[in-house]
Amino acid sequence: MSKPFRYVHANPTRIFEHGALSEQMGNPFHIAHANNFACWLYQLDRNVLQVRYHAQKMISISQTLDFPFYLALGYMLEGWARAQQGELTEGIAEIENGLSL
Repeated sequence: MSKPFRYVHANPTRIFEHGALSEQMGNPFHIAHANNFACWLYQLDRNVLQVRYHAQKMISISQTLDFPFYLALGYMLEGWARAQQGELTEGIAEIENGLSL
């Protein structure tokens, strides 16, 4: 399967630097935002494992600190990753859970 955005390649070094800077700043909202940004870039690059990893981090932070917007996005992105990995029923359920928040 070809990647729809061949010119877009998630640069792991830059994403890591952005995430590390957010961690250093110590602002949980920035950390949630950095994980959301990483999810979108990795999704464009079809890197399912990284999308799932960052979505789970976003969900964890958002549940702890009550960030409903990022919680919903985290569920939807993790649902996409699960569906891509063949867990269609569970993935769709997570997407619907995110949409219902």
